[in-house]
Amino acid sequence: MGLRLKSQLVVLCLTLMLVTLGALTYFHLTISSQDNLMRSDRDGRRVALQAFQQVQLFVQASSDANDLVACLSGPKASTLAESLGKTPDLIQFDVFLPSGSSLMSSGSAAIDDLSFQQALFWVQSHHESYNEIWGYENGKVEPLVTVGPFYRGQVVHHSYHALYNNSGALEGLVHLAVKLPKAPRRINFILIGYLTIAAIFLVSSVLAIYLWAEFALNRPLRGLNNSLQQLHNLDPAGSKPDSLPQPNELSEAARALNHVTLDLVKYQQELQQKTVHLERLNEDLEQKVADKTLQIREFFSLVTHDLRVPLAAVAGYADLIENPRSGQLSEKQTRYLHSIQVANRDAQELVRNMLEAMKYEFSQPAMQPEEFDVSELVGEIAEQLKVMEKPMEVVVDPGQNLSILGDRVRIGRVFSNLLSNALHHAGHVKVELSAEARSVAVVVSDQGPGIAAEDLPRLFEKFKGSSSGLGLGLYIVHRILKDHGQDIQVDSTPGQGTRFSFHLARAEKEPSS
Repeated sequence: MGLRLKSQLVVLCLTLMLVTLGALTYFHLTISSQDNLMRSDRDGRRVALQAFQQVQLFVQASSDANDLVACLSGPKASTLAESLGKTPDLIQFDVFLPSGSSLMSSGSAAIDDLSFQQALFWVQSHHESYNEIWGYENGKVEPLVTVGPFYRGQVVHHSYHALYNNSGALEGLVHLAVKLPKAPRRINFILIGYLTIAAIFLVSSVLAIYLWAEFALNRPLRGLNNSLQQLHNLDPAGSKPDSLPQPNELSEAARALNHVTLDLVKYQQELQQKTVHLERLNEDLEQKVADKTLQIREFFSLVTHDLRVPLAAVAGYADLIENPRSGQLSEKQTRYLHSIQVANRDAQELVRNMLEAMKYEFSQPAMQPEEFDVSELVGEIAEQLKVMEKPMEVVVDPGQNLSILGDRVRIGRVFSNLLSNALHHAGHVKVELSAEARSVAVVVSDQGPGIAAEDLPRLFEKFKGSSSGLGLGLYIVHRILKDHGQDIQVDSTPGQGTRFSFHLARAEKEPSS
């Protein structure tokens, strides 16, 4: 562990040092290259100026000073060429007329017409000499912006100087090419110096890192490793290790790690015990809930069964009393008998709703789909509700196929709950059935007091959907339609009535294409 960590730290430190040293060297070499080029340019300007002064003095001393062509065509022109040839590092000189014609030329440095035109424009515009530095490497000639440390070509300074006559008019241009051998040599010396400094710096850094890692890391890491070995041998009871290394930063960290590990072992044991206890409590609670649920189901089954029997008996005896064979009843007796029938019918409806709600509460009722005519079912429900003696209108377009596919008993429960609930609150109920492409549209509307807007979101919840009874009717309607893959919408305006609408899937098959 210690050797791996030490090697990683050494690599990291060396990498950072190399990156830093490389960046500093790069930027410093860039600045040094620019400075080297400027110094070389000054050297070239100095040599070129000395050579130009010889040409200028030669022209001024000539008797044909105002005639440059005659001056440089005379026998003394060779003297000027010999004198310029002795100038150190001057490898070429030329004298041009403003038109570009060459009057005198000596040397081997390349020059093109474009440079001459640029120099002529510069001299005429600024009235000063024009200077350029060119590089000659592998047969390629181009202006140099800087002289890099890896440049191996020849560096030449080109300058153009103006010759004026006594009247101040431009008479000619003197082109001078000066070799600058110190430019690449100087930058190479700088590069060698940087490489030497970098090598010394790297060797010293490696030695310093090695000593630092050995005395500051390796020994403490050995102590930490011993502590971790002791931690590895901890028993579940949490006994402390026998000994720790001599005090230092890492050994203190090992001591803290020992204490944390002991605490974690104890907490883990306590957590396991509590987890087992909670699992047992959860199992007991689930069993109690299951037992209580079974008791509730049995209680509801017994209650509803015990209620249905006497209610059915009451309904049977009421029908016998109402039968004309039993004798003529007075008007008061007939009214009392009707009230008994209505109350008994409401009680039976309540028991049926409780049974249906219990099925949804404790299990999912099984569907028994079949094909039937929904208009016939609505007629049967309306006949059953005649006992309430309130007007009910069923609107069906003649000739329509109103066969649907669904659980007939449970769909009957939907219509029974909707219609009986509407008859309780309104004096007139209307049921509209209309066939659509793939379903039968059903609308149940009344002219009752309506439902407040704040009560509409909770209308189909248990124990909240009705102002009378247990509030299970609309809840059961919603669940039955949901089992048939349908939804129910309600629109109500206080004082104007309520309108329920939904769809039932048709039983007819789609025509095959």
